[in-house]
Amino acid sequence: MEVNAHRKSITTRTSLIAALSVSAGTIVLIMYLTMDKSTWSTVSKINPFIFLILLGLVTGKWFSTCLRTLVLIRATGENLSFWKTVKSVLAGSFTGSVTPFHAAGIPTEIFFLTRYGLSAGIATAVITSGAAISILFFILALPVILVLSAAKIEVSFGVRTLLVTAGIIGFSFFLIVIYSMKDPKKVANFLRNHSPDFIRSRESFERFIERFTTAIGDYSRGLGLILKSGSKTLASAISLTFLFWGSGFLVAPFILVGLGYPQHFWKAMLAQLVVSCLQPFIPLPGESGFAEAVFAGVFIIFVPRNLVGFVTLSWRFFMFYFVLLIQGIAFIIAVRDAAKIKRERITQNLSRTQCETGRVSPDK
Repeated sequence: MEVNAHRKSITTRTSLIAALSVSAGTIVLIMYLTMDKSTWSTVSKINPFIFLILLGLVTGKWFSTCLRTLVLIRATGENLSFWKTVKSVLAGSFTGSVTPFHAAGIPTEIFFLTRYGLSAGIATAVITSGAAISILFFILALPVILVLSAAKIEVSFGVRTLLVTAGIIGFSFFLIVIYSMKDPKKVANFLRNHSPDFIRSRESFERFIERFTTAIGDYSRGLGLILKSGSKTLASAISLTFLFWGSGFLVAPFILVGLGYPQHFWKAMLAQLVVSCLQPFIPLPGESGFAEAVFAGVFIIFVPRNLVGFVTLSWRFFMFYFVLLIQGIAFIIAVRDAAKIKRERITQNLSRTQCETGRVSPDK
């Protein structure tokens, strides 16, 4: 176990370094290709009050997703504190930010929630329910984004193709989750029958199927508790999801407002919608390199060329670098908490075992 934990730590550190390096390198290249002497004169006139607004938007974005998780937890009848919820969500977001497709995010959130006292089924239901709401929001917004982007900012055919592909992937995942809830065994049988031979032949394949079936079953039972909690809970979760996405979509528009281009506010919001919808489907740690390139490629359509590099840097700082720092701190705290809780549980189990075997008197 210690060896596996050490390997995971090294993998996370490597992914973090790779994500930051590629992201920084791409931004430097974009700035080199777009900035000139006039850039600095424009940047020097930026309204400093805008930075407070941007910090407020980013803080509101992550506060809303932590609060949504807490609402879903309370809906299951559990009473986890807000601070423990915050640590779990931000720690999970940290690992998701440095892994392809944010793959490690959901498992990490579930892990820390179970360490803080939730059962695996409840934790799975809470986190995946929130993810499903976000995916549903993306699916419903995609047609509007495609129509408006084609009419207002004229994104390339390649970007529109990526948006459609992302929508298909997201909708497929959503259907799999819904189908799995109805009968987890059918999904397990489907995986057994249709997985490639080189995967089915691995000794760990059946263990994975069993864990997957159990997790989906627990998820289905936990989701039942959330659905029974009433319409107010679901309305709150949906509203907080809307706040989460909406706060993020306002970052780039306010950067342009600060630079003296308020006329591009709505175009900037639409452009960031396009970029944000593509990001979760980019198979790179932190979407590094690709996110910056797509952002610059979309914004250069209506933003002065000499400001594209600075706008890209500012957007990436508030949406990735700054947030990653906060998430990293939460991750370190949560890891220490998890280790402490594990030691306490081992000590309690050892004491209980000694009492049961008569080695130590229960009164002592």
